[in-house]
Amino acid sequence: LMNGAVYSLGPKTGCVFWRHDAQAGTRTSVAIGALPKGKGPARYALYYTDWTQSAVALDAETGKVLWRTKVDDQAGVQMTGSPTLFEGKLFVPVSSGIEAFAQNDSWACCKFRGKLIALDAATGRILWNRYTTDQEPEEFTNRDGRKMWGPSGGAIWNVDWSIFATSPGSRVGVIDGRALLTALASFVTSATAGATFSR
Repeated sequence: LMNGAVYSLGPKTGCVFWRHDAQAGTRTSVAIGALPKGKGPARYALYYTDWTQSAVALDAETGKVLWRTKVDDQAGVQMTGSPTLFEGKLFVPVSSGIEAFAQNDSWACCKFRGKLIALDAATGRILWNRYTTDQEPEEFTNRDGRKMWGPSGGAIWNVDWSIFATSPGSRVGVIDGRALLTALASFVTSATAGATFSR
């Protein structure tokens, strides 16, 4: 899908039902789920993310765009983790490729923070988002006299029934996916109770 094309194929014949040209490449798998009844003609939606830092919903039967929501605006963002659909909410992880920028000696590393975003699966409205590091990066000078930023990192590379948030030299968080909302309760006011990232 790195060419930005999303296809719907017949399961028996492989014939193309429709093709959707995304605005950018995508490395993720799609998620498909039923939409609430009475909220439009579409019955099922197909969800994906692309490298415009957006989540997109298509009518799974026609390929028509239902909504598009930009979920992040940090430099170097890569949407490598597939979106996960759970009880009417779409969970979108955010990772980064900023490590490649470190080849440039003049680049001041690093401001990126991993993030998990929850969207209303029917409308694309952002319900909440949670960074994997609480503190915003601040500028400092390292022992070699170079300007840098930190703390940073915590890219989320995948979201499934469990959430794993990892990055080199960073903590790893594991959350039981069957309680996606309650597990984030200590971070998000709309949740009710639960666990936190392990440190």
